[in-house]
Amino acid sequence: MPTHKYHVARVNKMATRPSHLESTTILLAWGGLDIFSGRVIPSTTFDILAPDFSYQLLILVIVALICTAFAMSSYVMHKKLVSQWA
Repeated sequence: MPTHKYHVARVNKMATRPSHLESTTILLAWGGLDIFSGRVIPSTTFDILAPDFSYQLLILVIVALICTAFAMSSYVMHKKLVSQWA
C-alpha cells in the first residue's frame, strides 16, 4: 500500500525516481485496477529554507569565517617564527 490516505487495489508494480528537490522521491504504483502517483517526502521539512531566511546574514557569516581563518593562519605562522628564534 503506497499511500496512507487512499486504498490502491491490487498493486503489483512500483517505480520510483528522484526529484530535483532534496529528500523527495516520485512514486508510481500500478497494476490491477488502480494507478497511483505521488511524492514521498520526510515527515519534517528539515531541508527547506523558511521564506524569510536571511541570505545576507549567511554571506556575512561566511565572509567573517574566511577572514578569521586567514588572520589566524597569519598569526600562527608569526608565532611559529618567533618561537623558532627564541
